[in-house]
Amino acid sequence: MTPPEARIASEGLHARLLESVAAHPATTRLLDRAKTEAAAPAGLPRAGVRVRGTAGSVAAILTSLLARESGLPIAVLTPDLDRAESWRDDLAAFLGPDRVVYLPPLDVVPWSHQTPTAPVRDERLDGLARLTGAAPPVAVIPAAALHRLLPRPAALRGRAFTVERGWQGDPREVLRRLVLLGYRPVSEVSESGEISRRGGIVDVHGPGMEEPVRLEFDGDEIASLRSFDPATQRSTGALESIRIVPAREVLYADDLEQRLRPFGRGALA
Repeated sequence: MTPPEARIASEGLHARLLESVAAHPATTRLLDRAKTEAAAPAGLPRAGVRVRGTAGSVAAILTSLLARESGLPIAVLTPDLDRAESWRDDLAAFLGPDRVVYLPPLDVVPWSHQTPTAPVRDERLDGLARLTGAAPPVAVIPAAALHRLLPRPAALRGRAFTVERGWQGDPREVLRRLVLLGYRPVSEVSESGEISRRGGIVDVHGPGMEEPVRLEFDGDEIASLRSFDPATQRSTGALESIRIVPAREVLYADDLEQRLRPFGRGALA
């Protein structure tokens, strides 16, 4: 069996499992109670829905059905990383990877000055940004990730922005905006969280991007958007648009540059 055939067979199996569990009378009652909870007026106390006796992947199947049918936002809290990763993989198999976000704990000593590694930082930021949509995905959160406060997803969403071909703006203003979003200016982009500018060319690599993106300006207008290989700096494909989200969880204020002027600090970009 070829890999595409195996993937199709696996998707068919997961769909049949969902249909089989959904047809059970107990599942129907569970979904009806969850929909009642979802329809309750905001501000009123909710009784919640308790489920016991699930084993193996049945819990992930029920959670997938609740996410698909109830309209409730759902978060899965686990006692350790292994179970969090198992939940993430099971839910991604039933719902699809786009309907699940994983918020891992920071891989640093708590309350230290250490900086988390780029993959962990990016996964958290990408997950938080994806939780701001009208139909947020299921969030899987290990207990170790709860010791530190997170920014409100809406706060990150409000600072994210989309650029596309034909977008109007000064390259220097784009660079300044990215610095305020936590991006680090470098001479050549090599990893996530970095930006560089050479005349009318701005390179950026942010959370959620598989590869860095090159914004080529013609004056104050973006004439070209391309992804590129950071190792060779060669283009790998043209893009119509790209969404840029913050590169850190704690952000500088939009008016930081104005606040620093009395101290004789120069421009940010």
